[in-house]
Parts: sequence; C-alpha cells; structure tokens
Amino acid sequence: MPQEAFSKLPVAKRIELTQEARAAGVPLTQRWRELDLAVSEQWCMRAKAAAPLLADAQSVADLGCGHMLLESCLRPSQGYVPVDLVARDSRTIVTDFNAELLPKIAATHFAALGLLEYLYRLDDFLCQLSQAFTSGVASFFARRDVLEDARLANGWVNHQTEDEIRDLFRRSGFMIQHAVEWQPAHWLFRLDSLR
Repeated sequence: MPQEAFSKLPVAKRIELTQEARAAGVPLTQRWRELDLAVSEQWCMRAKAAAPLLADAQSVADLGCGHMLLESCLRPSQGYVPVDLVARDSRTIVTDFNAELLPKIAATHFAALGLLEYLYRLDDFLCQLSQAFTSGVASFFARRDVLEDARLANGWVNHQTEDEIRDLFRRSGFMIQHAVEWQPAHWLFRLDSLR
C-alpha cells in the first residue's frame, strides 16, 4: 500500500518528518516517492517563467525534475535530460544530490527549480553545478525574518535569506545574470558559470 503523499499529511507530521530526515542527513524520500500531481501542477507557472531564461540552451538537465513540467515549456529543439531522486520515466538519471556527486550529464544548461531548499550541502552542490554547466536557472524561496514552521512543513532543510543565497551563488562560481522575485520571497535566478 503506498504511503500518503507528503503534502496531504498534517503540518505537525510534516515538520516532524523533516526534522528527522535533517537530523539523519538523509533525503525526505516520502516527499518525492508519493509526489502529488495536483501539488506539482502548481509549479507549472514557475517552469513557464524559467523557460525564457533558458532560451539560449542547446540542452537542459532538469535537476529534481519531479513530474517533468519544464520539458513542455522548452522548445522542441532543446534537449531535455530529467534527473531526480526517483525514476520518473526511462530517461531519468536517478541521483541523490545529498549523498552523491553530480553525475556527468550531457547538457549545456541546468534547471534547479524547487530543488535547492532540500539540499544539505548546498555550497558543495552549487560548486559542482558551476563546474559542470555553462549556465542555468535556479529558484529559491528565501527566508524572511525568523525560521518559520512553514519552511519545515515543506520539507526544506536550508534557510538562506535572499542576500545569503545571492552570496552563495557568487562564492560557488556563478555570476547572477538575472534575478526576479516572481512570487513573494520566491526568486528565479539566471546563473552563468565563471569557471
């Protein structure tokens, strides 16, 4: 019998599961194995906003691809490589970004939409991205003021402010070419590698 989708659990239970996963340093697997399609469809707007920032990409590695909504937003001529903790189709490169190095991926650009908040060693991951890809697009829900239970209820394990995430991008070898707050505290960044 499948587990209940993470998004359907009570807030207190989601916070508890996030804290347990964070204490163990493991991914919150239930969040991704039972991904609620209705919830992920809300992310389609973000994918549509990100696609123009990838207009110059020959191919895109969709890191943490979920239901692969970005693919339908790209031009048919752009290559698409789905990468996720869970196999979404036969093309998916299955990788645990919290436990494994970024695999070699045949793509010029990356998309990390709704991924960074779930990574324990975000600085290491971003350094790997800046060395592996020419450019990419990342989203991030920036923390405002104090840590809110809502962040933990989403399964988020890191909590940078807008200034902190911008600084982390720069220290990891990226130049921020474009940044837009397309929803309150939810940023989209076009990142170009300086390496």
